[in-house]
Amino acid sequence: MDKITFNRFLRLNNIECPLVRKAFTDPKWLPHALPIDMNEELLRLHEAPFVWFAGQLAAYILRPKSQLAQLINVTLKSFKTSGDPVVGVHIRRTDKLILEAQFHDLSEYMEHVDNFFDLQSVHLLTMSKRHVSQ
Repeated sequence: MDKITFNRFLRLNNIECPLVRKAFTDPKWLPHALPIDMNEELLRLHEAPFVWFAGQLAAYILRPKSQLAQLINVTLKSFKTSGDPVVGVHIRRTDKLILEAQFHDLSEYMEHVDNFFDLQSVHLLTMSKRHVSQ
């Protein structure tokens, strides 16, 4: 049996790493395909069935083993939340800034978070007024 080394993979044409601006074309190795027995129903029920199926497949492949799933669940239950919504903000500071994005200060992101919570407050106030008036 031949010993497999990393240098062997450097010579093969199986890795493609395009520039960011060229990365948004459809890759050759990911055809738009659905399982035949699900094809008709998925096309009827979902606007983007290929995307849905790829997501389901990825979720299945990347599912955690039972021990890790238990650890994740215990950790999530240990978080102390007040019952209010929790907002997560994805802030990119590296690759996008090089070619295609402008720098945005953290305060700009927080404006959107504040707006979200303001809308939540208005929604809760409206709901409580409806509940009281009935």
